[in-house]
Amino acid sequence: MGVSTSNNQMVLIRNGAAVMLLGMIAGFAFAFSLLGEVSLSPIPITFADSFPGRPDGWRAAHVGNILNGVMIVALASAYPHLALAAERERMVTRALIVTVWGNACFYIFGVFAPNHGLSLGDNDLGSGNLAGALAYIPAMVAAVAVIFALVTIVRESLRD
Repeated sequence: MGVSTSNNQMVLIRNGAAVMLLGMIAGFAFAFSLLGEVSLSPIPITFADSFPGRPDGWRAAHVGNILNGVMIVALASAYPHLALAAERERMVTRALIVTVWGNACFYIFGVFAPNHGLSLGDNDLGSGNLAGALAYIPAMVAAVAVIFALVTIVRESLRD
């Protein structure tokens, strides 16, 4: 006999797993950026002699996406312990999905942004570009969404 899982929980688990998979793929990009080439040791073939993006950006895309996926899977497991009304649960679920995919955009596009995707324009780290905007805007939306979701979860967990 299995544990009953709500549709919202399954949506979070699917999205969390997909973002974790993206993070695992970014791990290959991290390795290739460190090596400066695309190769699969011990096979003595190099597929490309360079790899785009900064190693620190690929590390963030690897670890950050995995952790964001784990976060929403963990929060999905908390749903049965919360007294969320159905509509509030749907809103929190949507906010968490916006969070993980907004952060995924930040991590991936930020790799290609001289300003690391931390602003729309130039900053002390570098100049602004389209990749920077495609990193920054979803990250800001994600920041608002996750604050809403977590405040709601904390508030609901304190109710008697």
